[in-house]
Amino acid sequence: MTRASGGSAKQWALKALARRMHTTREMERGLSRRGWSRATIEDVLGYLGELGYLDDAKFAEAWVTDRSRLKLHGPMRLLKDLQARGVEEETARAAIQRFLPRSREMELARCAAERKRQTIRESGIRAVAAMHRHLRSRGFSGDVIRTVMSEIPFEEDDY
Repeated sequence: MTRASGGSAKQWALKALARRMHTTREMERGLSRRGWSRATIEDVLGYLGELGYLDDAKFAEAWVTDRSRLKLHGPMRLLKDLQARGVEEETARAAIQRFLPRSREMELARCAAERKRQTIRESGIRAVAAMHRHLRSRGFSGDVIRTVMSEIPFEEDDY
């Protein structure tokens, strides 16, 4: 099915962007799912790009800033999430390097560890393993995890 009206495709896209930022691929998929032709989709994407409404680099910057601050996600998780949304790897890595320096990554990992420490019910080696899994799932690198884990005062029976 293809829809004839490019105007309504633009309206749909602008409403979607009013709700939240989108990557080019997300917008393309949304328009495609709603049945607009390939030519209409290309027209709408070009129109939005010219207006500056679709910019994957700006999306990546906002994503890194928000997700690192609100969700305490590390660089590996941020990269994976951005790529899943259609951001090119190079663009995603540039945003991560710019907005999540190493010192900030350590700070986030410490915050994530402290939050998790309050909810760990296991003891012994299981508590250490649970913390490690948590930090890994948040997207922190092995060396950051080792550093943060060495700073956590686990109970003697936690080893």
